[in-house]
Amino acid sequence: MTHNRNFAYAIFFLLFPLGACGDSNSNSHDAGVSPSDGMTDAIIEYTDGSVQPSSKKAYLDHIEQLLQAKCDRAQRCDSPQPEETVAECVARREVESHPKVDRIADSIAAQGTAYDSMAAASCLATYTGDCTITATQQNAACAPVIEGTLPVGSACVGHFECGEPVGHQGMGPYCFEECTGLWGNEDPIGNGICVAKSPISTGEC
Repeated sequence: MTHNRNFAYAIFFLLFPLGACGDSNSNSHDAGVSPSDGMTDAIIEYTDGSVQPSSKKAYLDHIEQLLQAKCDRAQRCDSPQPEETVAECVARREVESHPKVDRIADSIAAQGTAYDSMAAASCLATYTGDCTITATQQNAACAPVIEGTLPVGSACVGHFECGEPVGHQGMGPYCFEECTGLWGNEDPIGNGICVAKSPISTGEC
């Protein structure tokens, strides 16, 4: 199993990744006031009356940009060139990415997962940059974008919520519902617990 962020990201990167396409300025909402609620995340209030935690929005905007960059890169760098258009690529990846991206975003809003905007910018640059940048380099750059914050014993919906005690050593903790590892895209949503080690690797399952 990859490290916790990669549960939400490396797979994320190799398979989809998650989200929608576009640029952070293309959101259909117009941002207004952004006071903090003092409990979870700062809140952005839009002119249409809707609200959204700021780091949740930033994460979703990042995913939009990342999807677009991945599909653009495929057209620029893949040989043979993909038959699908960039728009078709983005639409397909949007479908593939849900509901995990929404659950990660909700977890960020509830502070179960932390979002790093600087890491997100570095991650995006590996897809908008030179075609010689490898998947290994992309995964390394993108893994720090999200980090679990929940300690062992906490309820969780995916590996991405369980925080590693020392960096990203890839040795847990993980989110398991009994003997089932939770990636965050299960339907219905999983009801797991952060565990220090995989019960499969320890022989409990």
